Amino acid sequence: MASLFQYLLCMVLLQLPLFISAQTYNNITLGSSISNLDEKPYWTSRSGDFAFGFHPHHKDFFLLAIWYAKIPVKTIVWTANDGKPVERGAKIQLTSNGVLSLTTSNGTEIWKAEAIDNSQVAYAAILDTGNFVLSTAESKFVWATFDNPTDTILPNQVLDLGNKLSSRLTKDDYTVGRFEFVLLGDGNLVFYTIARPTEKRNEPYWASGTVDSGTQLEFNQSGYIYLTLKSGGIRSLSSERPVSTEEYYQRATLDYDGVFRQYTYPKSSPTNGWPESWSTFWSLPQDICTSSFGEFGSGVCGFNSYCKLDKDQRPECLCPPGYSFIDPDNSFKGCKPNFVQQLQSAAVEEMTAG
Repeated sequence: MASLFQYLLCMVLLQLPLFISAQTYNNITLGSSISNLDEKPYWTSRSGDFAFGFHPHHKDFFLLAIWYAKIPVKTIVWTANDGKPVERGAKIQLTSNGVLSLTTSNGTEIWKAEAIDNSQVAYAAILDTGNFVLSTAESKFVWATFDNPTDTILPNQVLDLGNKLSSRLTKDDYTVGRFEFVLLGDGNLVFYTIARPTEKRNEPYWASGTVDSGTQLEFNQSGYIYLTLKSGGIRSLSSERPVSTEEYYQRATLDYDGVFRQYTYPKSSPTNGWPESWSTFWSLPQDICTSSFGEFGSGVCGFNSYCKLDKDQRPECLCPPGYSFIDPDNSFKGCKPNFVQQLQSAAVEEMTAG
């Protein structure tokens, strides 16, 4: 039955168009710029579903990002500058020579889109898919956020061999975290922990097992996420049938806890009001607490700690008796022993008593 299901699913998926090429969108002309001091420091897609620009992060700090613009939970799906916030007065501009550049208030460039040939850029646009592009006059993309993802992929997005997602550090810190989701050059889709601040990958804690057979990871416009294979078949990451992308916003994110989750959010408001959060449709691995992280690395929760799933099936990091969190604001950093302090206190008490 499983093989029959995979075959039928493959036939359905491969007949679905991956990308609607005849899109309409608002062109951003050469020489355009926005500052985070502007009243509306962002550009929006034609539908208004997505915005590209300065998203408020903390007081006086902003992220250059793409986010869902219509819903109360304005979820960020892409960030520039490695997720590092910028201060007031920063500017993003599409220069007259086709360079998309982020500068500080004093004009110092701190990030730019590394296009293959900026001289061919005629305009930029934020598409209704959530893809921000630099395009030629013939609508050929020379740079796109879909080709340079951070922690999230969206419907109509494809990851080629060698592409990766990197988790953010914490729920509210968008700088690069310690989990990676990589479609290796051999076609195997693998989840790793990274030994920061180095780029060294530890042993994988999940793998698709498609060595020498995987070619691309596709998130199609019907909400299916799957690997395409050299044989012409597919390897779906989930057997669940997704809800309609016409009725639900969808995204798939490698979260800061190392779990890859597909989320949904209704486009129209229910009678009882908007839901307060995205709903998890499925996730990989299903129980990261029981995943094998190999001999090296700190696992999901950091050194000297242990993990259990909470009521929402998300990993909760805990310290054993006699230990406390290294960073109370980030339980995933691990725990530190309190023994030294206890021994010193005991020694003081003994000397005092003597």
